[in-house]
Amino acid sequence: MKKVFYLVFFLIFGLFGCEKYELISEPNLTGGKWVLSDYKLTLITAISGVTMVENDTICVNNFALMSYGSNGEIILSQDYNSTSIDRRFIVGKTQWEFDDNNNSLYCDFDDTGYPTHNPLRVTFDCYLCDEYTSLDVLNNGGRTNWTFDTESETMMYPRKLTLLSPKITTDLLLEDGSRDKAVTVQVKLTFLRN
Repeated sequence: MKKVFYLVFFLIFGLFGCEKYELISEPNLTGGKWVLSDYKLTLITAISGVTMVENDTICVNNFALMSYGSNGEIILSQDYNSTSIDRRFIVGKTQWEFDDNNNSLYCDFDDTGYPTHNPLRVTFDCYLCDEYTSLDVLNNGGRTNWTFDTESETMMYPRKLTLLSPKITTDLLLEDGSRDKAVTVQVKLTFLRN
């Protein structure tokens, strides 16, 4: 009788045993401030003779300021102060903090660590439904659609966030009044957190 009991027990346990079930969820970005550690500017297309000069500051918008150099070259630059807060970055200084509970993003902080602006709305889009790869940031009616990836050394919160901007195209206004596509670039930002 004991053998029959064990046999029935193992059959029932085998048929109705424990099963691990996991729900798919977006990456949790809450857990501290992300600091911009590096960026890379990639040239997609350009007219001949384009030279890109990188420094510690980058804006994710077109190169609206145009001037002429001493050798007749055209110099394109960006206006940091007129760029929206979520599209301007300084290596080692720019900090982002996500609030996953409210789908919010803060991009600028005062000396005491408090945000200097109202939260920006963020949404995650799912392409494969097991991996979120698109992050939209809404700011004053504008939208920036980033492709993103997170990396973690452990199963805890991710420690590295990589954002790839949409393509940024700038046209030249030539002396004869016509326009010519000068440059199309993409910006890759790398954020780290402790």
